[in-house]
Amino acid sequence: MQRDLLIEWKDKSILVSSIVYLLAVVFICVQAFAFVEPDAWNALFWIVTFFTVLSFTYRSFDHEIGSRFAYHYHLAKPQVIITAKLFLNGMFAVLLTFLGYIAFSLFLGNELVKPWLFLGVSLLGGLGIGFTFTLTSALSARAGGNLVLASILSLPLILPLLTILVGLTEFCFTAQPTVSKLPQFLGLLILNIIILVLSSLLFPYLWRD
Repeated sequence: MQRDLLIEWKDKSILVSSIVYLLAVVFICVQAFAFVEPDAWNALFWIVTFFTVLSFTYRSFDHEIGSRFAYHYHLAKPQVIITAKLFLNGMFAVLLTFLGYIAFSLFLGNELVKPWLFLGVSLLGGLGIGFTFTLTSALSARAGGNLVLASILSLPLILPLLTILVGLTEFCFTAQPTVSKLPQFLGLLILNIIILVLSSLLFPYLWRD
């Protein structure tokens, strides 16, 4: 993680471009809508978050190709590499998600009844999206950088995740008791765990290929 953080600090172009993309889309929404209803706010928030995190994570393994791959192959175990990538990308995904929340709240307002619950769901959601695209970026990198393949492989994992996220955050605009959504919270947590387990199981085979 320290190595990847130093690389990101040296070359901030990917993170900065993701933040610029986020702010540009929010600006377009502000210009296009005088008022955004809760359902539309929720949908726009996750659309922007999805593509912002994607733009950051899809190049996660650009530094693990060619001679660097051979060097890292002998330097560290595959579980160490993928764990560092997962949690670093998850951390940045959560950062981008919260930046999106702040931008949406400042410029478009929000009618959240349960803001702290929304932030908790966004935390798990940002982690889940970051984890998913990290795994598919690893698969894409070992397949020659085929982004089409990465997009197809991410669908079975990302669609259930987004379905749960949209439902849970939509619930945050209502005054219904939180306990009624406990199964969805557990489902979101389980999906994150599944992605972590899949990554730890699949990546060593990719690493040795």
